[in-house]
Amino acid sequence: MKVHHAAALSAALVLSLAATAVFAATVSFVKKSPAGGMGNFNYTYNYTCNNGKKGTLTVSSANDNGAKTLAELEAADRCGEN
Repeated sequence: MKVHHAAALSAALVLSLAATAVFAATVSFVKKSPAGGMGNFNYTYNYTCNNGKKGTLTVSSANDNGAKTLAELEAADRCGEN
């Protein structure tokens, strides 16, 4: 029971952090290009901070969903919101 409870709390924490990251900055997809490694891509996103600051960032990932999550986290970091 304790292990299951700890796993549930851990999953809830991850979801909570992910939800926070989603609202820290807005990202919009620009382009996807091969990253050189087999199956990896560079994803370019524009971002807008809550304070209005805007920029462009690039992340590397093997899949679209992972790339968006990385972009949201990177944007939040650049915006000083993490």
